[in-house]
Amino acid sequence: MITGGKTPLKLGGDWSQDKQGVIALSAKHVKDGKLIKLEDANVVTFEMFEKWMPNKLEDGDILMTSEAPW
Repeated sequence: MITGGKTPLKLGGDWSQDKQGVIALSAKHVKDGKLIKLEDANVVTFEMFEKWMPNKLEDGDILMTSEAPW
């Protein structure tokens, strides 16, 4: 699955201020195989998540990024 760099903003939405939504992980939230600083991560509503990511991850999927977080 390739997301093509879409973000909620490009889909007519925005990041949510409600921290009860779905966390949008970024490369800057992964270090040494662990999730870090999740309190700083962007969040989307469940409705926006369904629109943004219609294809869900499955066991065995490999995640890659070209993002340069540092």
